[in-house]
Amino acid sequence: MRTTTVHHYNGHVAVWVNGAHRFDAHVRLSRRDLLNEFETLAGTETVLDGTSWDGRFQGLAHGDLQGLQVAGEFELRLVTGTVGVALLPNGRDLAYLHGLGDAPF
Repeated sequence: MRTTTVHHYNGHVAVWVNGAHRFDAHVRLSRRDLLNEFETLAGTETVLDGTSWDGRFQGLAHGDLQGLQVAGEFELRLVTGTVGVALLPNGRDLAYLHGLGDAPF
């Protein structure tokens, strides 16, 4: 059986581009973990089958978001010290961000 669990992060991040701090922002991030459950002789076993994450910037100026879209990939540094890499894939909705690789939360 396949199930998906969803986790959220709602808070502040520092946005870095090419090793330079650009600005601080408030984000709402979501991570989806795809789990596979299967029965074995020892019982039920759950295996992580994949993770994806995305989110939205909240309250940022349009110009800041356009600069990120032009830059391509950027880093989100959470207050916990973890870092995630993301990009803005949609020119019509610049507040939407798509996570690349491991989620920072």
